[in-house]
Amino acid sequence: MFRFQTIVDDRGSLTFCNDLVVKDFKRFYVVENHSVNFVRAWHGHLLESKIFIPLEGTFRIAITKPKNWEAPSKDEETEVYYLSSLDRKALLIPPGYYNGLQNLTVENKLMVFSDKSLEESLGDDYRLNFDFWNPWELNYR
Repeated sequence: MFRFQTIVDDRGSLTFCNDLVVKDFKRFYVVENHSVNFVRAWHGHLLESKIFIPLEGTFRIAITKPKNWEAPSKDEETEVYYLSSLDRKALLIPPGYYNGLQNLTVENKLMVFSDKSLEESLGDDYRLNFDFWNPWELNYR
């Protein structure tokens, strides 16, 4: 996890993360869902790394590293992270993981950096149903 910092003066503010090196990343895109609590999952890459940066809103991000890519088990451990534009953190997803996301707020924009070109990514693309691993249940209080 990378933490962003903000400095403020009479001109406004500047937000930065000097620990996050993006020179090895080739492209970026922004994901925005049309409705709250929408789930986009499971998308995996054996070779591709991604960085998730919340621009607006709050997200639940889940990742799973299957032991067997040919036949993933539903019993694999899933790690869950929460990213918010208010908290200013970025999440690195290394190669070898499936990832999924759920926006928890109406306003939601997630910037994704990839270290592979689109052509390279398409050759390293694995998909499972959104509920193959299911950390998406909402806990209402």
